[in-house]
Amino acid sequence: MAIAALSSSAGAAAPTYSVSANGGFISLSALNLIGLTGAGSSSSAGSGAATTASGTGLCLTVSVSSSTCPNTTNASSSDVINTTANASAASGPGTSSNPAAKCLIPPLSLVLVSLQAACGTASASNDSNGMPTATGEGNLAKLTVGLGALPGAGSLLGNGALCGSSSALNSSTGASTGLVSSLLGAVNSLLSVTGKSPLANSASSPLDSICSILSGLTSQLPLVGGLLSNATASTNLLTVNVGDSTSSETTSTAANGDTLVTSTATTQGVEINLLNLVDVKLLPNTVSVTMDTTTGLVNSAPTAVTGVLSIQAGSSAPSTIALPDLSSVLSNLLNSLGLSGLINPTLTTVAESATTWAPDHTSASAESADLKLDLLDGLVVLNLGDAKVSASGAAAEAPAIITSPSVAAPAAAPAATAAAVVPGVTTVHTGEFWAGSLAPILAGGMVLAGASLIARRRILSVARSVLLRRHR
Repeated sequence: MAIAALSSSAGAAAPTYSVSANGGFISLSALNLIGLTGAGSSSSAGSGAATTASGTGLCLTVSVSSSTCPNTTNASSSDVINTTANASAASGPGTSSNPAAKCLIPPLSLVLVSLQAACGTASASNDSNGMPTATGEGNLAKLTVGLGALPGAGSLLGNGALCGSSSALNSSTGASTGLVSSLLGAVNSLLSVTGKSPLANSASSPLDSICSILSGLTSQLPLVGGLLSNATASTNLLTVNVGDSTSSETTSTAANGDTLVTSTATTQGVEINLLNLVDVKLLPNTVSVTMDTTTGLVNSAPTAVTGVLSIQAGSSAPSTIALPDLSSVLSNLLNSLGLSGLINPTLTTVAESATTWAPDHTSASAESADLKLDLLDGLVVLNLGDAKVSASGAAAEAPAIITSPSVAAPAAAPAATAAAVVPGVTTVHTGEFWAGSLAPILAGGMVLAGASLIARRRILSVARSVLLRRHR
């Protein structure tokens, strides 16, 4: 007899995920000799993998291969220029990487203007739970106009509001704590050294008039008045970015408690930010995908937007004018000009916006690009404003049931086999002729046999006597 099989449950395999983002304002590969990346970025994260990010201001190489730009941001011996910052935080909680920015022209301050060119920045980290945050950014040029670029502006003006808090604009005490008061005090100090009369006296202060104007702006134009009343020496008056891309990985928590990682890539031709009030972007492209790391699935559709213009006021959501896919227009134009043989139509797109999402939600991708051009069978490849993201995962597997084989019981001594029951025969016979019910049966048989023999002799004797009498 077999003993019942034993079973146990092994631990369930945890869900896994992998996400990545890539962006580039311009990418060129020509004749396998010239490789160019301008304003490139990348980021990635995943289960058991390092969290990485890179930002490239400018990379130029004279020998194109899979290990050189524009195919990678890693430095190579054939690079002429490579301003790439790479960050990599090892897998696990509490790790981080924050390399210094790399620029062709480091930030340079000229009076009120700060200028930098071809800069790449990157940072990567994992929180106490091992969840990732990464950002890589590259830009061709950035110009900033602000009081912060003025040498000594911070110490001269302090970091207070122009007229104190906006709620104190109507009071002289509110005015006296602001930047206007600080600046006026510095001017009066210089005038007193030269023996000149101060600009303000105790009887009448121009601050009252200035801050009264600001008060009116605050009440009539809250957006402008609020900005002026709370502007500081570090406030940028104007920021202009030319050619920029950003790739990022961010962690958040869903309403049901699941941990989400969102991969985003953006590119833009020009960005103009005025006083942090209005942000205008030309040719803004954005793609995004979110992975639920708790389930290993992409539970929402990826997004891709190819834009021509984006306007954002304050902290409100930006309004974007999107471009339709114009790939067919380009193909028709080249066909009409008899130039269709120059390009590969399957690899050439204009204002592309494409997304994929697996039916089982284990993978998704999105891509947006202003222009992707493939000429002369791949000898010239040009990409403008290309942004793409991808995500893949695997759901947790059910616990494995481990069953041990059946174990046979040790063989027992064979039991005596019961003999077939025969009517009139003892069930168990020990072998002796007198045992059981066999003896009486045999005895009875012997008596009958003896009686038949005696009767036979008697009958034969009578028969002989009768025969003899007849012969006489």
